[in-house]
Amino acid sequence: MNEIDTVFNGYEDITKEDSVKNRQYSKEEYAEFKRNEKSQIYELIDKTAEKIVTSGEEFKKYLDSQSKFDNYSVGNALLVTAQMPKSTQLRDMANWNSIGAYTRMGAFIQKLTRERKSKENAR
Repeated sequence: MNEIDTVFNGYEDITKEDSVKNRQYSKEEYAEFKRNEKSQIYELIDKTAEKIVTSGEEFKKYLDSQSKFDNYSVGNALLVTAQMPKSTQLRDMANWNSIGAYTRMGAFIQKLTRERKSKENAR
């Protein structure tokens, strides 16, 4: 797959995700959607954890991610490792744009959990 295919595949994922986000849900449908989304996130965490314990190279990627994002939980560091291990900063689109920076289409991390390390545990 060449770089152009990657960009267009990423665009299809974005437009599909946008159509899901903009959809009107009933309370029950939305709760089910969020349960499925949460399940997928934790499944990705589990798969990445399994990879890092069986591969030295994957473990190194995880340690690199955790060292760059030391305020992030282990789960979020695993998600960064799985989705974009070479990232150096994480921001939402509005924050990137507010500092005059723009990202490439599809160059973003899809999912993170809302948890953060507590300030007491942070250095």
